[in-house]
Amino acid sequence: MQKISCAAMAACALVASAAEPSFKTGVKLNVGDKPIAYEVGHLVPAVADWNGDGKKDLIVGHFMGKDGNVKLFINSGTDAAPVFEKEQSLMADNKPIRLDAG
Repeated sequence: MQKISCAAMAACALVASAAEPSFKTGVKLNVGDKPIAYEVGHLVPAVADWNGDGKKDLIVGHFMGKDGNVKLFINSGTDAAPVFEKEQSLMADNKPIRLDAG
């Protein structure tokens, strides 16, 4: 199956200016030396300091077919040079948060 990486999700960063917007070159986001990748589907990335350590973590909502889920990648690096740890499923009441169709 075809995969899409987080680099495709966040391929370019918009630099706003009063004159005209421009885009910076995108970067691949990795866990270790492997790109963060999912089977093709709808992806919704977000960054937030999830664990309160002052560093931006990556949260990815992934929807494909009838099922969806939310994954968390904790940043153990810095905001300027993030190092993302292995994905975790976001949980509520000891169950993975699901994004079901319908």
